[in-house]
Amino acid sequence: MKALRKTSIRYRLAIILAITLSGLLLLGAKLLSPQYSILYQQQKVVQSAVSIAEHYYALYQQGELTEQ
Repeated sequence: MKALRKTSIRYRLAIILAITLSGLLLLGAKLLSPQYSILYQQQKVVQSAVSIAEHYYALYQQGELTEQ
């Protein structure tokens, strides 16, 4: 504790700022992690839908499937 009292105010403010920014970064990473997981799952669903659409479009182009 005495070591902090001997340091300059500028240095103490820099330490407080660094700790605050580190905390905000950790909090942001923790909050964004579930969002990334949800987006990844949604991407898989979209890729599956695109694959199905491409399959039926290929069948249509080959004449094996009509528009009706």
